[in-house]
Amino acid sequence: MIIIRFWLEQLFNCAFKEAEFENIIFNPEMINLLFDNDKTIPKQFHVGKSTIQTKDEKFQDFLNFGLTRFAVYELFSFFDKSDIPEQYTDILFNIIIKDGNKLPHVCFGIFKSSKLYDRIIEYITTSKDLTKMVPFITLFCDSFDVPKPPEKSENAKIDGDSTKYKIVNLYNPKVKFLLLISGTRDFFFVYIEKKIED
Repeated sequence: MIIIRFWLEQLFNCAFKEAEFENIIFNPEMINLLFDNDKTIPKQFHVGKSTIQTKDEKFQDFLNFGLTRFAVYELFSFFDKSDIPEQYTDILFNIIIKDGNKLPHVCFGIFKSSKLYDRIIEYITTSKDLTKMVPFITLFCDSFDVPKPPEKSENAKIDGDSTKYKIVNLYNPKVKFLLLISGTRDFFFVYIEKKIED
């Protein structure tokens, strides 16, 4: 146990360009036991890009592991290979609107429903406080119609299977969101970027 603790501590003190976990993670309870809940040692992996892939029965455990055990400096990606169920939409939405101070870019997939996209569009249009929102968001989607630009969007440009447009927040017109949707009903992605104008 001492050897495992030593090597985990070494890993916590390193920085990694990328870390990818597919259907397997370190046991969080084992990490707590190894470190006797020692609060002096930050038990996080420092990574530029983190990717976690799972199936829906492990969704919550894997997502919690990624959010608590990684200090992410570029991109946090989380994919449920089968489909992210709608019941987890609230969890992902809350990450998007509250974790901008620790996650610079999130990438979530794969969605077979537009529920998360719809909530994000409503939020960026009508929220009075966007300060905690993740500034870059990517969603991978399939099996539902590619969303059309909302009525209040500006500068919509359609080029083949790609659509670009801008949404301005109702309460703070200096906060704008650039959106790019590319692909077809079979598979497409949505990219959202928050911009604050001076």
